[in-house]
Amino acid sequence: GRRRPAPMPRYANLAACLLLGAVADGQVDYTIQGAPLATPTTHSSSGGTLDFSMTLDAFYYEAPSGTNFYTRGFDAGFPGPLIRVRAGDTINLAFTNNLGEEATDTSGLHNEFRQPNHTNVHTHGFHVSSVEPADSVFILVAPGGSYNYQHVLPENHAGGTHWYHPHHHGSTALQAGGGAVGMIIIEDAPGEVPPELANLEEKLFIMAHVDTNNIAGIEADSGGDLHVINGNPIDAILVNGQFEPDVELNPNQWYRFRMVYAATESTLSITMSNCEMGLIAKDGIYLTDAPRTVTSLDMYPGARADVLVRCTAAGEIASSARRRRLDDASEAAAEEAQVDKEDAAPVTAGPCVRHKDCDQGFFCANSLCHQRFQAGSGYKGTILHEMHTSHRAHHGAAATHGGRRRRLQGGKGPGGGGGGGGGNWAGTIASISVTTASVTAEDFPAFEVHKPCYLADLTGATGQAAVASGTTFSIDLGPPPNINDAEFSNENTFLTTVTAGTVNEFSLSGVNGHPFHLHINPFQITAITETDYFKVGDWHDTLLTEDNSVTVRFIADTFTGKQVLHCHFLEHEDSGMMAVTDIAGTEGTTWADATTADPNCYSGSTRGYTCAACTAAIDPTPPPSPPPASPPPSLPPFPPPPANPPPSPPPSPPPPAAPPPAPPGGCWPW
Repeated sequence: GRRRPAPMPRYANLAACLLLGAVADGQVDYTIQGAPLATPTTHSSSGGTLDFSMTLDAFYYEAPSGTNFYTRGFDAGFPGPLIRVRAGDTINLAFTNNLGEEATDTSGLHNEFRQPNHTNVHTHGFHVSSVEPADSVFILVAPGGSYNYQHVLPENHAGGTHWYHPHHHGSTALQAGGGAVGMIIIEDAPGEVPPELANLEEKLFIMAHVDTNNIAGIEADSGGDLHVINGNPIDAILVNGQFEPDVELNPNQWYRFRMVYAATESTLSITMSNCEMGLIAKDGIYLTDAPRTVTSLDMYPGARADVLVRCTAAGEIASSARRRRLDDASEAAAEEAQVDKEDAAPVTAGPCVRHKDCDQGFFCANSLCHQRFQAGSGYKGTILHEMHTSHRAHHGAAATHGGRRRRLQGGKGPGGGGGGGGGNWAGTIASISVTTASVTAEDFPAFEVHKPCYLADLTGATGQAAVASGTTFSIDLGPPPNINDAEFSNENTFLTTVTAGTVNEFSLSGVNGHPFHLHINPFQITAITETDYFKVGDWHDTLLTEDNSVTVRFIADTFTGKQVLHCHFLEHEDSGMMAVTDIAGTEGTTWADATTADPNCYSGSTRGYTCAACTAAIDPTPPPSPPPASPPPSLPPFPPPPANPPPSPPPSPPPPAAPPPAPPGGCWPW
């Protein structure tokens, strides 16, 4: 459990005010800094099926610093529930958007922050169909609406660590950056990994960079009025919703850390004092040389890392400042030119009528540009409320919103403490404490997990030859918001076309400034300047490196339809740094030469690994297949909401504690 304040009423009279009470005993209290690491509420599949419901709500987050703010979260929490499933499962999600109606009509905007209360759910890392009712990011769930998702995991889907977040174009950064994120674990199948790994205790880290000033600015730019701060701004890494939680470990014992980094633009360089780290997987896909000794973990928006950790003494998990992997001076200049084309020169002080009339680092309030305050400055919610009021007064329902300057911050300046806008965040993430248990230190054996055939090795001669029958294409990321010198047009305008069952090669440039993310099909690095963290042969679905240019290959496996790619600096994606490729051909087609390229790859349920020093292998024979699940009820993809949708009934609160402070006028603007 975790601290979960009562959800806000979604359809109450705007003059009504809500008093939030204390949370029930036994739940995690977000206000305690350094509390034991919590585990989110969990939904697990059974018998080949997971049927569950989930909502997106507004909720009130109370931080240890005394700062509180409203934001959006799945099931009115931060993070959303943990999802645990297995290869071959069918996942039926009944999703409801409990957010209130939009304060401002921004539906006519394109490649701008917009529709802050419209949403959907993207399963980041799944190798599944992009066709409704599966992982289509073009599904739109309006306030008060609902949608029935169904994801069918292939029988040979690899076990791994993934995550989910909203992905409606225009509100992705605001919602995901505000905490609407959650972890998904596809369990390792019997015989998929050595028993030494299968039997390890796991620690789960859903790391979210929360920069309340940045999120509040996006809220205002999008015409919303939900994200209001009371107290000093926050610029911190929250782990499972907690500030610097304590991770208790036995000394000399190996643990498996599953780590997800959910951020809009910042990066992390994670170190663990008094600990050894052995990287075993990135983006939910096992390395061929696991465990790989690393001194730091390169984390960027959308990235995941599975790492073996052994500590000898108490320490901390932290991120250090270093040179940023960002655009060079020429791209920064090009970005400025792009911005200047869209808006008149902004001012650093003086009159303004909108947030974007001011330079980066400034915001508009009371018709004047003000410098954004840093944590500890005494900044209060009143001035931010005035900023929201000013924005709404200027951008009413009849306003055109034309020419608003985009928040294109990535690619500029050095990192440092806090480092939003693409910088390297520096500071403490969590503490590590050790028990008095006596554990004998033993080295972890090297192993290689055999991969499904949609992840067959493409670095050899067979993979190289197959590229000739596929698509070879160059993708230039930047300057933002451009991919190949163009902004996102619509879901039916394709950047290129690939064919199901083929091997394809993308030559990427700009990946030192923009994390490249490809939906549906992971890609393998075939050319890169190697480091201990990035090597030829590694698989990813999101990539940000020191190299400006990287070559990758992927198999267009099984699924046809629209395959989205974009910069995973989510502010850039919302601003148009996104494109769609078309996967043509016949649904279900796989690469015919996969087993020639990789004799150990598998297309069914049987798993395997190579490990000379491991103990006796788990019997790789799969268990009997469960009986087929009953089909989900036949429901329309977009069931119309009731004419006057009722609010979700809140849980019975305990006796009320002190209510959150209200803005001028005494009521929250819902």
